[in-house]
Amino acid sequence: MTLDAMRLCGWCRAVPLLDARARFCGRRCRQSAWRLRERAALDPSPTSAPQRFAYADPPYPTLAARYYADEPTYAGEVDHGALLARLTTGDYDGWALSTSARALRLVLPLCPGRVRIGAGVQRDALVFSLGAFGVEVSPGAPPDAPVPSAPAVETLTTWAAVWMGRRTSTGAVRWPRDDRYRWEKHIAGSPLAALPLVDIRPRDVRAWLDGMMGKRKAGGAPLSRQTITHAFNLVRKALADAAADERIPSNPAAGLTVPKRAKKRDTDPWTHLTAEEVRAVEACEAMPEHLRLLFVVAIYTGLRAGELWARRWADVVTDGTACVTVRASHKNAPKNGKVQRVPLLPAARAAFEALRALGAGDLDGEALVFPSVTGRQRPRSDDAGWSSRKRRKVFVAGLQERAGITRRVRFHDLRHTFASPLVMGTWTTAALPLAEVRSMMRHGSIAMTERYAHLGPEHLHARIAAAPTAPAAPLPVVTNRHD
Repeated sequence: MTLDAMRLCGWCRAVPLLDARARFCGRRCRQSAWRLRERAALDPSPTSAPQRFAYADPPYPTLAARYYADEPTYAGEVDHGALLARLTTGDYDGWALSTSARALRLVLPLCPGRVRIGAGVQRDALVFSLGAFGVEVSPGAPPDAPVPSAPAVETLTTWAAVWMGRRTSTGAVRWPRDDRYRWEKHIAGSPLAALPLVDIRPRDVRAWLDGMMGKRKAGGAPLSRQTITHAFNLVRKALADAAADERIPSNPAAGLTVPKRAKKRDTDPWTHLTAEEVRAVEACEAMPEHLRLLFVVAIYTGLRAGELWARRWADVVTDGTACVTVRASHKNAPKNGKVQRVPLLPAARAAFEALRALGAGDLDGEALVFPSVTGRQRPRSDDAGWSSRKRRKVFVAGLQERAGITRRVRFHDLRHTFASPLVMGTWTTAALPLAEVRSMMRHGSIAMTERYAHLGPEHLHARIAAAPTAPAAPLPVVTNRHD
């Protein structure tokens, strides 16, 4: 078969296709065709002259060898400066360049002034398109007449793309993927996001907040105040950083707060295990032993899930002054950013010693105390099978039901269970002051400890019933002074 008779790559039109089912010669050409079709296609007006548009989708800086070293067209790292010079100085009516959030800080300084930025989410990753889009020829003007391009208006959406890329590259936020998800779900596409950054006023932010208060979930329930607060904090921080960069004179979201909803009297905002349920977990033989001990440790230490998953045996001391050192949460620093040592209650110390005696995993100092089934650190979505949930469209009962706990109790509620008995004194010889409970819970303020360390109604009734009965007061003697 001659070269003329062979099918060529649908993008580069240079590499012959040996597979009859293939359309492109490799990953680079396939991604370039997809991105051009989805995000960079032009829609010229019928009266305008034909236009020439340049699109480049090079390997991101420092990643060429990692992903494309085995490709037949691999030629080393791409010189983005030279590539941008070709795009901006060539005879094109418009151009675009794709890059990633991590590489944006390297590529953006190489771009000319008044570059436009488009952002999107692909496979849970934030990607960017840089360039000059939609340069049109005015109707009736000669095709070769120069057309001055209007300066790009910076909206909240375009600023958010730059702002989130900066936060991701500098490590200023612990969970950047959560912020991107909240922005795409609750802010992107709203009238507030389309406003020019300099035109946003407090009334615009308030109107968006009112819309969030009336927004409903798929099941019809309103959004929780915590969800709205997370989204509002994201908007307020983005506008605050824009003001710090002198893009706007002041933060229009400053001074605004999320309205409070009317609380229902028949709902309990805090869920925790009762004393009977704690004993049921401790005595449950239907759970795997290492997971039962994990839940006991969670109940009697109050550690967050991320702090438990990141614990290593070097952090646990059961001899002498028993304590556990909190150095990390998941793969980041602890929530309060401080390394702290938390004393162990006798039940927690016994659970750790039982785990050592099991010897189910590596007991080396740097080994994880609660690894996953693969031996790695558990992810954020892992609760060790505590809660009931659907897995691959099949309902799987949680381990809590093996202990007879059928009501909804989250894994994080085991942390709630830790605080109340400390204040009530049911786990210690005497009730601990809130300041000491705050230290063990590692709260940033005493107000948070007061929210967690509430007294159960059954404990109040028991204390009232055990109160000594006061003797009846004698009836007053009334005398007749005329007698």
